Amino acid sequence: ETKNAVLSAAKELGYSRNYSAFSLSTGESKLIALFLPREDIYVSLTQNPFYSELYSAFERKCRKEGYDVLIEPLMEQKELSSWIKSRGIDGAVILGLFPDNYHDEFSKNEIPLTLVDVYASDEEYNIVRFDDYKGAYMSTEHLIKNGHTNIGFICGNIDCSVVDRERYNGYRDAMIQNDLSFDKDNVIFCDATYDGGYQCFESIRNKKLTAVVCAADTIAIGVMRSFMDHGLELPDNLSIIGFDDIYTAKIVYPPLTTIKQDISYKGEMTA
Repeated sequence: ETKNAVLSAAKELGYSRNYSAFSLSTGESKLIALFLPREDIYVSLTQNPFYSELYSAFERKCRKEGYDVLIEPLMEQKELSSWIKSRGIDGAVILGLFPDNYHDEFSKNEIPLTLVDVYASDEEYNIVRFDDYKGAYMSTEHLIKNGHTNIGFICGNIDCSVVDRERYNGYRDAMIQNDLSFDKDNVIFCDATYDGGYQCFESIRNKKLTAVVCAADTIAIGVMRSFMDHGLELPDNLSIIGFDDIYTAKIVYPPLTTIKQDISYKGEMTA
């Protein structure tokens, strides 16, 4: 009866919870931080639909459970500890990059942490990731079975991105294990964006590649557009396989062949 009377009065008076007061009384902020690997969050969310699709599913699940999400670039270690304390976050997610020296910052602040697309041996954290090696291996083998021998691989910086390195390794091993020569010159490095893929046109033509495996759909779509802008039809002049199966892959023409990882499920599982 008391509960119903309080709720009735709250509704009549238009009461809304003061989350600052709630945080002080409970020690919980109901905030979860999502750290993206790029310094420019705007670039991440607008130029690579993978990030926006994952974030949408992640935020929707968090909101359903009563939490709000703060999106931040992965800041320097010296800033991290003070930022965590000032925001009073209840948990954090780091996407794509987890430097070794960040371990201590989260341990001493006792913040629950989940890593996404990170290859770390530390069993202290939950890690959500796709089998990047197998995906790239399958892509390359698919092209080989369709008669291609001069196959290229397009990706970002494999020294900085372990995900790109795993996909690179899958491509390399598929070539070697199918008795095809692996040529490092057939690996093209670019920014993992639409513009990065678009700028690969000359390299692809100069290497006389008949097919390419792209480490991301955004790269693949950029390659597709560059060929069409030069009056070259696809797949007659180039076979392309992407990676991720972002929504855009379904609506470009011709539709992009790609390795599907369920991005929405990945976001929900992370939350």
